[in-house]
Amino acid sequence: MKKLYTKSIILMMALLLASSLNAQNKTEYMSYFASDSTTANVCINGIDNIHTCIFNFHKDNIMTINGKEYYVATVYQWKFGYETTSASYYNNEYNILLREETETGRLYRYDMEGEKEILVCDMSLEIGDVIQFYLDNKDVQDITVDKISYTESGKKEIGFITSYGTICNIVFTEGCFPNENPFGLPQEHSVYSAEQTLICEYFDGEEIYHNNYYNDCYIDFSDIEEKDMYSTKVYPNPGNNILNIKTPLQNARIEVYDILGKTIFKQDINEEITKISTGNWTNGMYFWKIYSEEKEVNSGKWLKQ
Repeated sequence: MKKLYTKSIILMMALLLASSLNAQNKTEYMSYFASDSTTANVCINGIDNIHTCIFNFHKDNIMTINGKEYYVATVYQWKFGYETTSASYYNNEYNILLREETETGRLYRYDMEGEKEILVCDMSLEIGDVIQFYLDNKDVQDITVDKISYTESGKKEIGFITSYGTICNIVFTEGCFPNENPFGLPQEHSVYSAEQTLICEYFDGEEIYHNNYYNDCYIDFSDIEEKDMYSTKVYPNPGNNILNIKTPLQNARIEVYDILGKTIFKQDINEEITKISTGNWTNGMYFWKIYSEEKEVNSGKWLKQ
């Protein structure tokens, strides 16, 4: 009888331990949305201008579709130092409707035109997992999880490589929208068809994310004449061992950063065409900035293959 009693206790302890371990394994990821208001400042890099669109998701701005609740964006355009063009995109093909699953860390956008959900972000991914994503708003491509790390505050971060094996500039960060094309919009989505980059994100007015590539959370570069004066051509793009910088600016400076925001190259520009040897750079996405009189006048991306 004593042995049976002892075995029963051991069995109960094992069941309790298993239950405890299972409870620990049930991870609930940080929400993509604040308790009241979530704001994303997104750089829209178009053909003839660069500006900031501000997407605000409020707890009271909800749309229910097929029994599921979606946050609906109210959109502002930052131009000439103030917000303009306020619009809430209800009942048309340009809606930005987002739904999250905190148990899996998945974020979905509802495509009103196609009447389907598009996976925008997934924090439950592990090394080797493959996901489809609109890279730079172009075609859907397969990207593979290559790296998982954690920030100082404990947020999970996921890095990717492309199907070609090159480093991808997409990063998923727990509780934040993706750093590139943050709402998973295709190129044919005409309102926001230009290249999109998440600059800053706020929870109830408090900044929770700041892209290391940008000094400011607001960008307004809409003056076409000024842009022509500062115009810079970086080629070939994608490239390999040589990066050419063509600009009419004199006494300027170029700086190049990796995807983590670390400065890997800087050089003064005193000629119309500056050649940079990139043979010892690893393959992947890089960011460049042109400075004139200590003012940032142009910026962009360059891919080494």
